[in-house]
Amino acid sequence: MSGGLNVPVIEDALAVRLVGWRTDADGWIDQPRLENGPGSYNGNAENINTETTNGGRIMARFTPTERLTIDALYMVQELETGGTSRFTARGVPAFPNQPANIASLPGNTGFSPLPGLPALTPDRDFVNTDITRNGRDDRVSLYGGTAALDIGHRHSDRFSKPLPARHHLPV
Repeated sequence: MSGGLNVPVIEDALAVRLVGWRTDADGWIDQPRLENGPGSYNGNAENINTETTNGGRIMARFTPTERLTIDALYMVQELETGGTSRFTARGVPAFPNQPANIASLPGNTGFSPLPGLPALTPDRDFVNTDITRNGRDDRVSLYGGTAALDIGHRHSDRFSKPLPARHHLPV
């Protein structure tokens, strides 16, 4: 969901734009071997990749004269995720196991096993094989501004004139 509103405050001199947005998404990634204690990886979390985002932005443009324009911006956004959308594809062995074509590479000594961590090869899509939950909460605030002044200086028009016929390229 999102929306915006433009507000002319002073005709031809000051305008403000307000924008807001919200995302509230359910998850679809499951995490069947979540660590739930030392050496215990049988925790199960469903739909971990939830997301809630709320944000807003305010912008203002002030043109006190024909030659001066001042722009200002402030934006804030909050993001909360329950976990990652990363998943191991169906039929691909997950840590500590390795796919055969990788395990057989010269010099590959494999992973060091974690005591109690069961092997897992997902039999369906959208399974996260991580052992820890890695949700994220962020808050971002940005602000900025610009000013532009037309000082009336004009560049030479020497590059805007057509070339003489002898310099035209054949068509």
